[in-house]
Amino acid sequence: MAPTLWPLLALLPLTAIATTPAKLPRDCLPEHYELRIETTDSELSTFSGSVQISLKCHVDTSRIVLHWKNLFIYEEDTTLKQVNLTKTTVVKVAGISFERDRDWMQVELVEKLKKGSFYVLTVAFTSTLESAGLHRASSFGNDSQADLRWIVVSRFYPYNAHTFFPCFDEPDLEASFNLTLIYDQRFSGICNMKLLQEYSMVKELNNYTVQKYAGTKLMAPYQLAFSLNDLTEVEECDELHFNIYGYSDVNLSAIEYAINHTAVILQFYEDTLGLMWKTENLSLISTPGFSLEYSGAAGLLGVPYTVDRNDNEELIQQLARGLMRHLLFDGITLKSWSDLWFIEGFAWYYGYEAWKYLLPRHDTSGWYEGCWTLLSLDMLNSSGSLVDPRLPLEEMGQKAFCTFQTIAQMIGPANFFNESKAFVNGIFGGVFDIQAFADSFISTNKMSNPTMKELLGSWLNGSGVAVLNVTRSANTTTLQVNQLGNSTGTTRWIQASSNSQGSIWIGSKQISTKVALLDPLNPDNIFYYKILYDRATYRSIADQLTRAKRDSAVTLAQLINDAMDFAWYGHTEYSVALEMVSLLVNETNYLPWQSALNHFEKLWYVLKGVSKHESLRNYLQALITPVYTKIGIFTKLLGLTPSEKKLQTLIATWACRLGSSNCSSTARKLFLNIDQVPDHLLGVVLRESARSGNQTEWFLIQGMYTKSTTTKRLVHAVRAIGSFAQTSTKALELINGHTSFVQPHHKRILLETLLEEVPNPLLLHGTLLLEYHNIDESIRRHVLRKMAQRMVLADDLLVLQKLAGRYQDAQAVDVTALQDAIEITQQKLEWLKGRSAEFLAALKRK
Repeated sequence: MAPTLWPLLALLPLTAIATTPAKLPRDCLPEHYELRIETTDSELSTFSGSVQISLKCHVDTSRIVLHWKNLFIYEEDTTLKQVNLTKTTVVKVAGISFERDRDWMQVELVEKLKKGSFYVLTVAFTSTLESAGLHRASSFGNDSQADLRWIVVSRFYPYNAHTFFPCFDEPDLEASFNLTLIYDQRFSGICNMKLLQEYSMVKELNNYTVQKYAGTKLMAPYQLAFSLNDLTEVEECDELHFNIYGYSDVNLSAIEYAINHTAVILQFYEDTLGLMWKTENLSLISTPGFSLEYSGAAGLLGVPYTVDRNDNEELIQQLARGLMRHLLFDGITLKSWSDLWFIEGFAWYYGYEAWKYLLPRHDTSGWYEGCWTLLSLDMLNSSGSLVDPRLPLEEMGQKAFCTFQTIAQMIGPANFFNESKAFVNGIFGGVFDIQAFADSFISTNKMSNPTMKELLGSWLNGSGVAVLNVTRSANTTTLQVNQLGNSTGTTRWIQASSNSQGSIWIGSKQISTKVALLDPLNPDNIFYYKILYDRATYRSIADQLTRAKRDSAVTLAQLINDAMDFAWYGHTEYSVALEMVSLLVNETNYLPWQSALNHFEKLWYVLKGVSKHESLRNYLQALITPVYTKIGIFTKLLGLTPSEKKLQTLIATWACRLGSSNCSSTARKLFLNIDQVPDHLLGVVLRESARSGNQTEWFLIQGMYTKSTTTKRLVHAVRAIGSFAQTSTKALELINGHTSFVQPHHKRILLETLLEEVPNPLLLHGTLLLEYHNIDESIRRHVLRKMAQRMVLADDLLVLQKLAGRYQDAQAVDVTALQDAIEITQQKLEWLKGRSAEFLAALKRK
């Protein structure tokens, strides 16, 4: 039996563990699933099925509780039978109820079930594309409109299986599985279990294929994976000790690229961590769509649809993460959703290491960008638990990556790597001693205070935001750790500085040390704590960095990020924060600009509509005009590094937003030769042209959307559609679903764009809210957060509060998203009331 996950992860309740799904009662638990899925739809849009769950009851009870969400249940066909060696007895069902806030389905019984007895629960259901557990996409084979191909892939990981079939959707509730798939004969079926039988059948004069699969080991529901598609199997690789199969449409080069790099990534994991692939086969499926990341484990993995080199970089990142999950699942039995956070941290951190290994010359700054957003105080205070499986994988994974990266920097990447290898050996060697694990860290780093167990425990258990306060008096610097928003009093250990003599570790005690200057100013690549200097120290830093050549863009980015964040919450003055921003003069590195403009984005929306908004516009124009000219946007286009391209994109976006006549006119001229525009400026050119509202531009954008040859160009075309719709009544048509022009899996991108600059925010917000439950469930939370970025008026807050009252009985994730949006809007109203005057006064002095 696979060992349970790292004992330290029992320390993982983090910030709001109550927001994770409520655990099912352990009255009766599954031992086997007999799942039958059938679709007669030629476009794979609806599924019917039944599941027979063999149960063992561990207490006397008159109910069975399992997970369910948004499925139509045929209540009259729901049955329960008691089984033993000699006979089968029917147990009468008294009724079925549903608890939407918990995703629970409760089967009430007329008589009590007996402890130690065995039962079979049968439930018939219908599932649609509203299920978060399915990804459905289409593509045209051979570039022919007549050759339309469909694909459906399950994405049950981490917490979506019960949106497709009723089950006990918790990681520790493992059982054996049999699966029967019935589908139109034009399609093929793939599953990560063993194929036992395949045959044809005729039903109502139509031909269908029947496949029967059986699992070879116990699984939790999230580990089941299957696909129905009419793709082509393009390659088989048996050079290793297992077979790799690829499935794609006519885009064969992409899947071959994925197969080749799969072999390299797995070899990298084997050579560095000792992880070996133990499954006989691995199937890779290339699916159209954006940022699709899912994993069924045990041999079926979806990979993103790629057509150019930039897409291939994203493919390697997602592929490396997915393969690491599969490798860990082969040796780890998850015991709670807390363990999931560790799986994601491992997948993202070592996925990044594999990406660096495969593409050593590529810019790696993009991996840190998400940490700036995650490190904002409002996100850290309101984003809830890191271990909530209902979070999007990308959000959870980015948080886990930033935390892993922080701890790795604290103890040293080499030490972190060595202990990761020891961890892996402990899992797959069958022996794992937590005390030996902690002791080895201590001996390696020569740390007597804190111990490794205390360090990890403080980070994974600590509530609130860790802040290192730095104050100076003469030559003495006082360092102290506080935790904003901490309600538990938990100590948070952080590394204040490090040099050849050793590290300074700060916990709950205040210590003083004599230093001439703070060095380093901010430790590089440390994300999950923030540094608050006193006014004198900030000015000393600004003076030092003005006179000296800066070595690290990350250090400057963190200084600006922290100062602007603390100013927003009133922990330092805006005049001090803007001094940090003034260090951007002559700066041509992307990260510091991204850090600063991320904060000004929030201020831009909050002040929009306020009479003093023009002051911010003038300040930002003066700030970015020099760098706009210096980096040669629209003129210097050859030989750029990825970081330089991202800086051009960022500055051009802001220049056009601020009304630069040069930016707007140049973008619209370039639109006439759109095929010659490089990808990194394509979005700016398209959006500026679309905002003109000209019907000629509209038809050209439509054509680009339907004929795009790269994923990036397709995304930009969707955004351009949203930008055009902002200037016309098409916005309401697109949101209300009165047009099928935009594909469903592009709707999130469209909604984000419409929310950026729409002229009448309350009208659009009201339309979105009225149609709230027509928005795909997987994007509701994200859309509401985007809406909250725009909502800064009291009327906006009132609309949100009314909606929260109207949908009190809605899904828990919806209620959480609404509460987050209300909180963000309230923060902005409070800022307008209490902090805006100081900010505008600081702008005036600049």
